[in-house]
Amino acid sequence: MAIRKQKSLSKKDNGANGQSAKIEVMDCQNNGEKCKEHLAVINENYLESYQYLEGKNFRESIASLKNAFEKTHELQDTTCLKCAQLFRDTITESLEDIRDELQKMSTGIFKTKRYQSSYDEACDVLEELKKGK
Repeated sequence: MAIRKQKSLSKKDNGANGQSAKIEVMDCQNNGEKCKEHLAVINENYLESYQYLEGKNFRESIASLKNAFEKTHELQDTTCLKCAQLFRDTITESLEDIRDELQKMSTGIFKTKRYQSSYDEACDVLEELKKGK
């Protein structure tokens, strides 16, 4: 079992500027059949998050990642548990990156209060998701 986080530059993926972010199942004993629908929704939310992030709409980006994270909990089959955990780890890592970016923008010499509420929300969502793991 392995996954890969992939970025492609295909215009047909409907990503902003043709960019798409995907989580792919690389080596699965079920050939990805049991999680196909879930993975499609997770990837859709993941892509939405990147699109919102490009537009500096951090709240919506965080919400999309939270939705993707919650969808991983629907993967209950014993053979899917490791993949589901890897999906959650990947999503959590993306949320941490957003939080870190927001922290940089809301502290220091060039800080702006504009992003403080988004930073607080990112921290709250991360804490909530880590408790729910």
